[in-house]
Amino acid sequence: MALIELKDYALKPEKTGKGNGITPLTLNLEQGVVYFLKTDSANDAHLFFKGLATLAYPASGLYTYNGETLDFSDYRRLLWAKKTMGYLTSDTALISNRSIRENLILGRSYFENDLSLALDSETMALCVTFGIERVLDQRPANLGVPDNKCAMMVREIAKKPKIMLLEYPEEFCLSEGNSLEVLIETIKKKIDLGMTLVFLTYEEDFSRCFSGKTLTISEGKVRETVES
Repeated sequence: MALIELKDYALKPEKTGKGNGITPLTLNLEQGVVYFLKTDSANDAHLFFKGLATLAYPASGLYTYNGETLDFSDYRRLLWAKKTMGYLTSDTALISNRSIRENLILGRSYFENDLSLALDSETMALCVTFGIERVLDQRPANLGVPDNKCAMMVREIAKKPKIMLLEYPEEFCLSEGNSLEVLIETIKKKIDLGMTLVFLTYEEDFSRCFSGKTLTISEGKVRETVES
């Protein structure tokens, strides 16, 4: 079953001289399948991640998500899709004037229209797994990079996403107590429950733990091959 269907879909480069953009493609990303991204341009790869996350709007073509064609005319029409997408890339960030706890609750508070929500048990378990339970009431500015990166991982995984878009996972596993193996095991459990994973990494310890399909971006063209 296709989770994402792209038809004649294209993206323009975000900045002049920064990559090729994504030339028109037709591609399906299946539910529960792992996709390993390879590229000759970090800019094109990052743009592709942003496009899948609906953070970059298509120059042409159609984007169908979970059976519904997305309407890019108003960002509010995309929120229902965004809330089921995990996005961990170089521009993922926390809200600086909110505590880690508030950052983790904010998405649910918005969609459920309830500011009194507490962390649910599954999210708290993730906090323990990634070692941030002790800093939940601190603001990001008062913490080091490793704790902030772990909080980002918890926030995105706690969405119970249908798809996880993961750029350089090794850059999110910076603290000694939160090794790449912890993230790998957590992601594997989500894949077993039907989550799609699209990732780009230079870390062989991560990539060798997954099998699936390869998406290659070369000169702005995306093609799919099957990994053994």
